[in-house]
Amino acid sequence: MVSFARDAIRLVAMMVLARLLLPEDYGHFAMATAVTGWLTGVGFLNFSPNLLREAPRPAEVATYLRFGLLWHGLLTVVGFGIAGALWFGLDRPVVAALVALGTCALAPQVPAEIERQLLQREFRWAAVRLWEVGTALLASVAAILLAWRGFGPFALLAAMLIEPIPFAVLLLMKRTWRPLRSDPAIREGVRRFGWPMVVAHALWSGSHLLSTWAVGTLLGATVLGLFNRGVAVTTLVVGRISGQAAYAVMPVLAKVHTDPHRRRIAGRLLLRAAVWSQCVLAGAFVFVAEPAIGIVYGERWLALMPLLPPMIALSLVASLVVVLEPMVLASGRSDRRMLWEIVRFAGTAACIPILWVGLEWYVYGLTALHVVLLVFAVGFAAREGWLSRADVHDAFVPAIVAGGGALLATNAVGYAYDGAARQFVEALLFAGVYLLLLAACFPSLTQELLLRLPRGQQVVATIWRQGGQKVTPPPVS
Repeated sequence: MVSFARDAIRLVAMMVLARLLLPEDYGHFAMATAVTGWLTGVGFLNFSPNLLREAPRPAEVATYLRFGLLWHGLLTVVGFGIAGALWFGLDRPVVAALVALGTCALAPQVPAEIERQLLQREFRWAAVRLWEVGTALLASVAAILLAWRGFGPFALLAAMLIEPIPFAVLLLMKRTWRPLRSDPAIREGVRRFGWPMVVAHALWSGSHLLSTWAVGTLLGATVLGLFNRGVAVTTLVVGRISGQAAYAVMPVLAKVHTDPHRRRIAGRLLLRAAVWSQCVLAGAFVFVAEPAIGIVYGERWLALMPLLPPMIALSLVASLVVVLEPMVLASGRSDRRMLWEIVRFAGTAACIPILWVGLEWYVYGLTALHVVLLVFAVGFAAREGWLSRADVHDAFVPAIVAGGGALLATNAVGYAYDGAARQFVEALLFAGVYLLLLAACFPSLTQELLLRLPRGQQVVATIWRQGGQKVTPPPVS
């Protein structure tokens, strides 16, 4: 519930900001965050997941803190150098100023990320979520006030600058991190895990940077703003659950990866839950996309509509890749993550010429690229013992069958309604038929998945009435 509250705050802020700012402002912000995102991508975020795997003692936090501050200090110098080049060399003063201000957030990210990972390791989810809600509310209010006062794209930097501060303060005040010394053995483990992750995130951020600047340079800042907002809204709707799942299960997977039996159970249920939930969200959003865009962004953003179907497909496939990432990282195989990021970067570069054909076809090209990445990710997870061929079959085949049946039923019944009501009825009908087909055609798979959810035994006992027969859940791992 706390996560939904945070998302609701951000959604309301997004709706207000979309009416106060212009597409050009979002285009400039996208070009700047492509640079700052690349700097963050090669930063301490690559090394911090090792905190979940190694469970450091409080005194050893100093090693991570010192290493991260030194590394982000170097990245800060690089960020200001890029800002100077943009200002004096490329004559883009707005983008340069945004990059310079965004670079200032690099230093507090280090203690903030350490504290966040330690709280996750301790399973203190309530503390993490409550602090995230508070900072999201503060950042949203600040962004709206700045946009109202005419600061343009600079208002969008509020979240980047404010959100790391509370977690950084918590670490410095509550944890034992003095003296600020570095343990060679710990530092070597951090580097062994982190450097492949640095390369992987550099390639991932580089792919985003390449795509953003290619669209902005070839098609203009206004089109880039439309493209950026389209990706944002489809990711918010379609990819939100997978992102939350990957964020939440990483500490759990880090604990169970040494047990083959528990690892297999966790892998197949996580993949099945992700595929089934993401497909129904994507299918329902196709029907309500137009009124949703009008409500969230306003009428001037309806030019997004031709791009939404391919963007929904792109977000669907990309969200499944995100879910598989923690399986690979929990096994300590950051080198495998690096391999599929090499494929992503090469594929993104290969898709750039498609922009001369049209932005819609470019999105289709990116979707095909992410299908290849999904195949790579499934293969890597299978090699680490998280999945089998039967697990992949049980995740994708029911979703395809239920999605196809729901689409046929929706097209047959939806024409009885007119206007906006028809779109919402079609979305509800699609979701209902989809879930009904899963339960009716694949009862054993659905039952296994529900039994392992919180209070799943009561749900199954309600759905499957077995003449008084007691429904016994499998042992919880």
